[in-house]
Amino acid sequence: EPMSELKDLYEALAPGGTLIIEVPHAKDALLTTYDLEAFKVFTFWSEHLILHTRESLSRYLSVAGFTGIEVRGVQRYPLANHLYWLRHGKPGGQSIWPELNAPESASAYARMLENMDRTDTLVAVAQKT
Repeated sequence: EPMSELKDLYEALAPGGTLIIEVPHAKDALLTTYDLEAFKVFTFWSEHLILHTRESLSRYLSVAGFTGIEVRGVQRYPLANHLYWLRHGKPGGQSIWPELNAPESASAYARMLENMDRTDTLVAVAQKT
């Protein structure tokens, strides 16, 4: 019951308190741009009851009573991970192919995904007024 949980969190916060929440992004590039079936099987499981977009997460937080809501995309996994998923259909590329983890390419890839709204994670910051 995510709405019930958010309302409980709202009630638990002191006035002026801040909630920071991190959730999987429904527009993750591996789901949308690459349409990777193996990643869908990996992602859609009992711990991921809902995958949010920026809009849906903002709406949930708003309905729960939060204000000052900011939602941004964060790319937690680097290019090497995505390349490994595309080649082998499983995670771990950042560890298996560490030579592909150059900071410049990882940063550029993350920025590109952020600009496309295709990151793997959403982070929301919201206030209780």
